[in-house]
Amino acid sequence: MDTTELIRRAEAAMDGKHPQHGFSINDGDQAAVPYLLMGLVKEQRATNWHLEGIANSLSRIAKALEQKPEPAPTPEPKRRPWLPSRRSA
Repeated sequence: MDTTELIRRAEAAMDGKHPQHGFSINDGDQAAVPYLLMGLVKEQRATNWHLEGIANSLSRIAKALEQKPEPAPTPEPKRRPWLPSRRSA
């Protein structure tokens, strides 16, 4: 049962109807509590799963940055020897 279904059943119970069968009940608030708690648990579980995935990604990025080799020094540009220009006179 997904979270939206749990919330729908809790709302039905708070309106005074049985969450699953629809007949009238006297204490809808008390009947709604288990559905609301189950909905909260499912949402919290999904949030934890999502945050765990983010933490794992950040951990992999940090490890990759720590293991990055230092770049080799750039070689000095080659110098051209000075040559007198050849001019024909």
